[in-house]
Amino acid sequence: MRCDSIGGFGVSALALVVAVLAMVPGVAVGDSMQAGASDRIGLAGTWAVSLDPDDVGVEQGWGRGGYAESIRLPGSLQAQGFGERPTIEGPWTTSIGSVMLRDEKYGDFTADEDFGSPLWLTPKRMYVGAAWYAREIEIPAAWRDRRVELFLERPHWGTTVYLNGERVGEQQDGLGVPHSHDLTEAIAVAGVGRHTLAIRVDNRLIVAVGLDAHAVSDQTQSNWNGIVGDIELRSTPMVWLDDVQVFPDYEARSARIEMSIGNATGEAGRGEVSLGIESVSGRTFVAGPMREAVRWSGGERSVVSMEVPLGEGVPTWSEFDPNVMELTARLGDHSVETTFGVREIGVDGDETGSWFTVNGRRVFLRGTLECAVFPKTGYPPTDVASWREILQTIRAYGLNHVRFHSWCPPSAAFAAADELGMYLMPEASTWPNFSGQPALPGWLEAEGDRMLRAYGNHPSFVLMGVGNEFWGVGGKLWETAPMIEPAVEAWRERDTRRYYTTGAGWPKAPANDFHVTQDARLQLYPGLSLNDPPRTDLDYTEYIGAQSVPILTHEIGQWTAYPDVSKAARSEDVLEARFLEYFADGLARIGLGHLAGVFTEASGRFQTMLYKAEIETALRTPGLAGFQLLGLADFPGQGFAPVGVVDHNWQGKGYCGPEEYRRFAGERVLLARMPTRVMERGESIEIGLELANFGEDAVSGVLDWRVYGSASGVMATGSAGIDAAAGGLSSITALVLDVPAGGVAEEITVRASVRGRAIENEWSVWAYPRATGGDDPDGVRVVRSIGPDEVELLEGGGRVVVMSPPAWVDADTFGSFRPIFWNRALFTTQREHTLGAVIDGDHPALAGFPSRGHVTWQWWDVLFNSKPIPLDALSSRIDPIVRPIDDWAEPRSLGLIFEARVGSGRLLVCAVDLETDLDARPAARALRSSLLSYAGSDAFAPVQSLAGWELLGLFREPSAMQKLNAAVTASSSQAGYGPEAVLDGDPSTFWHTSWSPATDPPHSLKIDLGRLRMVSGVRYTPRQDGDNGVFKRYRVEISDAGYQWSQIEEGEWSAAGSGGVRSVDWAARSARYVRLTMLESMNGGTHGSAAEVEVVVVE
Repeated sequence: MRCDSIGGFGVSALALVVAVLAMVPGVAVGDSMQAGASDRIGLAGTWAVSLDPDDVGVEQGWGRGGYAESIRLPGSLQAQGFGERPTIEGPWTTSIGSVMLRDEKYGDFTADEDFGSPLWLTPKRMYVGAAWYAREIEIPAAWRDRRVELFLERPHWGTTVYLNGERVGEQQDGLGVPHSHDLTEAIAVAGVGRHTLAIRVDNRLIVAVGLDAHAVSDQTQSNWNGIVGDIELRSTPMVWLDDVQVFPDYEARSARIEMSIGNATGEAGRGEVSLGIESVSGRTFVAGPMREAVRWSGGERSVVSMEVPLGEGVPTWSEFDPNVMELTARLGDHSVETTFGVREIGVDGDETGSWFTVNGRRVFLRGTLECAVFPKTGYPPTDVASWREILQTIRAYGLNHVRFHSWCPPSAAFAAADELGMYLMPEASTWPNFSGQPALPGWLEAEGDRMLRAYGNHPSFVLMGVGNEFWGVGGKLWETAPMIEPAVEAWRERDTRRYYTTGAGWPKAPANDFHVTQDARLQLYPGLSLNDPPRTDLDYTEYIGAQSVPILTHEIGQWTAYPDVSKAARSEDVLEARFLEYFADGLARIGLGHLAGVFTEASGRFQTMLYKAEIETALRTPGLAGFQLLGLADFPGQGFAPVGVVDHNWQGKGYCGPEEYRRFAGERVLLARMPTRVMERGESIEIGLELANFGEDAVSGVLDWRVYGSASGVMATGSAGIDAAAGGLSSITALVLDVPAGGVAEEITVRASVRGRAIENEWSVWAYPRATGGDDPDGVRVVRSIGPDEVELLEGGGRVVVMSPPAWVDADTFGSFRPIFWNRALFTTQREHTLGAVIDGDHPALAGFPSRGHVTWQWWDVLFNSKPIPLDALSSRIDPIVRPIDDWAEPRSLGLIFEARVGSGRLLVCAVDLETDLDARPAARALRSSLLSYAGSDAFAPVQSLAGWELLGLFREPSAMQKLNAAVTASSSQAGYGPEAVLDGDPSTFWHTSWSPATDPPHSLKIDLGRLRMVSGVRYTPRQDGDNGVFKRYRVEISDAGYQWSQIEEGEWSAAGSGGVRSVDWAARSARYVRLTMLESMNGGTHGSAAEVEVVVVE
């Protein structure tokens, strides 16, 4: 375990004054320090500008200025109307999605005349290349024989400086840090007085940090050109202080001050350093002065290190009490200031895992990503007020941590975080593939050093990463770690004030102080993913307990909701959300524009429910160090991902506000461990109540709880004593939820709160009667599909209920409880295309299946056994009782449960399997009973009408395996290529083993026929788009129970006719399970794949 202290430039609570009384005078101002006004000349204002797309400026002497157009700096070209209007051709700085812009489906939306990007924010102007900025400057006579530097905060990217046409210097490497150019020699030659200053800024990819790194990409802030922070001339004496770093020792209440003494005189010198301390955060604290003699050499730099006692009364920094200190360096009337905080970061671990500690107490990092998204300007703000607003929004939702995905923010972000007590993790501006980039590892180490010098004193700067999801040469993940570990090791050796990791997502390198890994999140974790029945009694303990360093879960969530297209109107923003226009137009084209707000609300409530489950799972995992959401805000790039409860401008969407969100994401969260979300009446379950307390103090007192049913009212109440220490998870009490056998279906809510504290939470379970699922009502025909006989019955006044299992629905749709992951424009292979559903909970058809207006946990089983029916082609408008919300980019009108008049008859359609294993499916049984009860009642009175003939095209004959309700599992599968594809009757879909990590064969598919059957063969259809993973050597086995296997045959298929069906036949034998195993693939690779697998059943 390592416990290190930290400091930071920014807003502060304590000031350390350093005065150098020198024989050779000189004190200088570092990048993040402040000096007296007489030592600075601000250059904000009007500059001349000229674009240089052909790179002729250097050769033609543009450094002399004289450009015809003007611009205001700080600022960017694009924000002020320079550059070209965007087109499909760009020039786009991205590798993700630029080819997708050419898809014909976007039609006129991407036409050059009024180009709009359906995939990311649309810039009003684009320019990639060199641009020249020039203005006249006045060097005062008082600066004669003094050092002069030009300070440029947040240029993008490389800068070259000219004085009166003569090249002074360049800085091409620094991406996330200020640039500084020494003008001393140039001014010594030119003299004081009036001069022409020119700056060439080049925003091309100077170093291959990755086209989609958020520091440079058009997917996020855009690839702007300009200088957007302070632009100043700074004067210092010829001997000056530089690179002042503060290393506080929390335990000793002291600090080590390290600084460089710059010397432009060429002569050695000596002097005396005087130290003084005061508070600037409203705390009364003054100490000093203290003095120490120092010497410096005749070289350019000398390093000075001083130990400074701060005393027991010094205010410390944490998220709960963010006291910031101020350090001032003074020589006569010349001063330099920086800020820092007294805090110590460490690790505390036990057998369950490891936590970070701040000042000796455990913290849980509840984080979100900030992805360099600034639509109003197209570049990051450099003022503290703007960052304060963003971070206060994040804090209001209960979070205390921000990861800056593949970029490093300017100093104002750190200053605001220091002030608010936020924990930050900037990255070294990279998201690359190392292929053909041998210089990148060296640049990474140097960029990290620049970040540490510029921002290292900030107490909010607690973690640092290299970048996002690194891939090695040729995309080989396993080759990445050795290339970037040296940078992490070098940073740690030079600066122990924070912890370091090689990358977010991966690799889990030995050099990491902590891992940011995706292995513990609901999207992927076995038993807890949305593929598994919902419950709240499990967590990630098994995985976390096996790790040797703290674990932050990587980009958890990514749960999507329907975009708020009401914000589609054109704006004054430099980057416009034109994709919202595209989505709004698409919805209007299918006649559903009036439902946009309803879709947003219903899918948003579903999204909120999933985030609650995700975050609470993390909080109830002992030993987990924290999580990083993707995200609290939408991500307006990479196809547009509406993954936040706030939009990409950090504005709420209306369906989940800060108060609700922080109930499950704040510093103190009540948790419930429940073994199920669905139960039968007459059952009882035990519910354990816990408190995750990562607040400032212990929570003592009384916990009150109440159980109430939507039909029963208050069912039970109780209370228990609570004494939960800060810094961990405490068990409070257990209650037994005993649901009486009699009664109706209802939602039962458990609500708990701490008396006298703003700590409360609630959870729901759904209880259903023990029923058979309902007998077919008299006078109602219940069928799986509509044929001519059913149409005739309907037109003659009959009643028909269609309960259609997925295989019987003739549609390219997929029923799933899981919402779209990210979006389907980027992740094209995912089968999910819905975002929950709009539910008419007041409809009498659902009287026995009480529902809210959106999907809740009771719908898990129903949706996973469904297949939505497209309604667009129907001749009349149908308003379904349950309407799945389709993909926002390619919307269709979908129905899961709907009704209509057909002739004089009445039709009720439910595209859900409500017949298989009903004894084990209480929710499905209750829904079936509710629908049939309604169909047999006088309340069954549809208003909207359909023609009988158009019903015939809604259904189809299923495949042989689907008719048997066969199920399949695989030894390995890739998300979006699950084993269910081999039974869907569609050769264009296929199962594929995991891409990463990839495992060597054998790979198996196990088919469950539901009961013992006579089987006599297997038919294997390879994937139709290539030979990767196609079976060559194979083994076929059968089993009665699924664990003792009898081999039928081991053999080899030929490659001839690669798309054709392969067969194995044998004399009929009894079996329930058939296992087909790939021993070797056609191309010799590690993967396995299959389009279809059919077991020949002899009836």
